[in-house]
Amino acid sequence: MKIKNQYFFLTIPAATLTLLQPNTSEGQVLRRLEQKVIQKVDRKVDQTIDKGLDKLEKTVSGDNKPDKKTDGQPGQPHPVATEPIQETASSVSAEPAQPAGTANTELFKRYEKFDFIPGEHIIAFDDYSQDPIGQPPMKWNFEGTAEVTSLISTEQKWVALAGEYNIFYPDFIKVLPENFTLEFDAAVNADYSGYGIAMYFLNREPETYRSSNPFLKNDYLHPKGYLQLELRPISSNNGSTGDFSYNFRYEGMEAHTRNDNVPAFSRDINRKVRISICRQNQRLILYVDHTKVWDLPRAFASGLNYNTFMLETKSNKPFYIGGLRLAEGRPDMRAQFIKDGTFSTSGIHFDLNSANVKPESFGILKEIATVLQSSHDAKIAIIGHTDSDGDEDYNQKLSLARAISVKKMLEEQFGINPENFQVEGKGSSAPVADNNTSEGKAGNRRVEFKKII
Repeated sequence: MKIKNQYFFLTIPAATLTLLQPNTSEGQVLRRLEQKVIQKVDRKVDQTIDKGLDKLEKTVSGDNKPDKKTDGQPGQPHPVATEPIQETASSVSAEPAQPAGTANTELFKRYEKFDFIPGEHIIAFDDYSQDPIGQPPMKWNFEGTAEVTSLISTEQKWVALAGEYNIFYPDFIKVLPENFTLEFDAAVNADYSGYGIAMYFLNREPETYRSSNPFLKNDYLHPKGYLQLELRPISSNNGSTGDFSYNFRYEGMEAHTRNDNVPAFSRDINRKVRISICRQNQRLILYVDHTKVWDLPRAFASGLNYNTFMLETKSNKPFYIGGLRLAEGRPDMRAQFIKDGTFSTSGIHFDLNSANVKPESFGILKEIATVLQSSHDAKIAIIGHTDSDGDEDYNQKLSLARAISVKKMLEEQFGINPENFQVEGKGSSAPVADNNTSEGKAGNRRVEFKKII
């Protein structure tokens, strides 16, 4: 847990010193003052750590009494978080793991047909944790305006993109493999007006991008071809749902289609949606929340080296993007479990700074349940892991709370015998990636399943 340095300045009037006993030297007075200051700082630090650990104990014990929010603002982080909020135990929520996932049962039912499985190897990740609120996202290149912000309805960080036909590059995405998954959240304000946001998958020639203006429009920027996805919230067409359009251009070939039955997320900032995109060679599968919008077998051009993801805004009202996770490859957990007796995944997503399992984890949990059901009542250890940010004890308890949540979800949602499981939290003690990068930290926040011999 990171504790900001605290400084205390004491001013002792000269008249006060004259009241001291004659045999009290100046050195003795200064030493006593120094000891008092140190004691006061130590008490402050101990109180802050104790409060944080007490909050996390609720997650493990199942005490479901929410804490009061600070400053009267809903969704504000607990006061122990003195640094920008990150997905670590250093600012874990007092909210419990929603014991056995029961509070999410109805929500999870909507995801029964959701079969999206996040890629296994994270190759690009940004949750803006390195960026202060009110500042531009440092890993992006853009025209128009882009600002890291927070929304009342959620504690996670967002980037607000705005501008009439302005272009934004998340430059930390360097490659788009033939098999990848891309995930992010999207939201707009109640007063949003405009034509949504366009997403491009394209090939940028290095000489074109680096020696010329990277914000020139389509024909010059990607002359070989591109795939464009355009998401419009309901306020764009005054309907009851949003719509998603698909446009493809490659070597003179063109294709266009539209789905106008996309779940609505406009006019209510609390109605964020999750965008999940999967590429399997030429195939494109796209979900908005639990709804499969497209499954197109020839969406990506054969032979075109897609290497760039680009966003284009079409309104001066902000369009909010919540994080980006790009990963490669579909995990073969069954083969790994048969071979090694263990597998792990960073594809189970949790609410920020808590052990609540997000509903978009349904696909990967269903896959895990299938693997475990074929193990014929073998004893399985579910082990939670975190990155290295924050206090070690705090991280260990967070990782244990998340392991407990996963166990309960597998029991209640998929009927796995709970007697087959034991749970464990290892915190940050067993990293599998570099904790000095965003991608490495995201990979270290994982859940491991291990057969007990």
